[in-house]
Amino acid sequence: IYTLSLHDALPIYYRDMDEYMRKMVEVADNPRGAWGRKMLEKMNTGHMKLINWGFENIDMNVFDRILDIGCGSGNSLAMMYAENQEAYYEGIDISEVSVKAAKENNVSAIRTGHMNVRLGNVTDMPYAAEIFDLAVTVESFYYWKEYDKAMDEVARVLKPTGKFLVILEAHGDSDDPERHKEITDILKDMYIPGEADFRKIFSAAGFEAEIKKSGDWIKVLGVKVRKQTNKDPFLTKRSCFRY
Repeated sequence: IYTLSLHDALPIYYRDMDEYMRKMVEVADNPRGAWGRKMLEKMNTGHMKLINWGFENIDMNVFDRILDIGCGSGNSLAMMYAENQEAYYEGIDISEVSVKAAKENNVSAIRTGHMNVRLGNVTDMPYAAEIFDLAVTVESFYYWKEYDKAMDEVARVLKPTGKFLVILEAHGDSDDPERHKEITDILKDMYIPGEADFRKIFSAAGFEAEIKKSGDWIKVLGVKVRKQTNKDPFLTKRSCFRY
């Protein structure tokens, strides 16, 4: 549940379309091996501005338990912990390389008992119900499978008025329909929802969504308000998001 970002992939695409890009694509949705570590290193610097923008106007000090889904190398975990060192944090990622990197990058928080990072998938998370105040995901939503099941899991682990923040550096509402075509043609598992898609996904899972954009960037802040029982088959068809 992590992704090669457009920030990282586009320069590679135009500079060297062959072996380097192929290697990066092979580990895009699940970083592994030396190439996975290389990709995580690039993300550490490539996502800083995006994460800072995504966390704007979010007061981390009001939350006691925070979950980072698709935590990657633990950058966003470290940034949240720096702002609120009293809270407890959980990071989860499908990649063993990412989990190892996130632990290495958050040694102090883990040592003091304020953080844990584990291997897992958003569609079946190893947490009790209603234990988190906030869940965040940065640049991983593109690769989520079975959105209805994944969103149900997010809603399940959040407290009754918990919040869910999605931060992405690409959305499906670009004025140029070819904007991300080169990347989505290569990264076959990458799906880029637009605002209407996000509202439908969040509503079906029982969230009210506030959406903000800045150029290609988008952040969606959902507040858990109810449980939607009538599922829309749209949510299980990721091809609806394909360019």
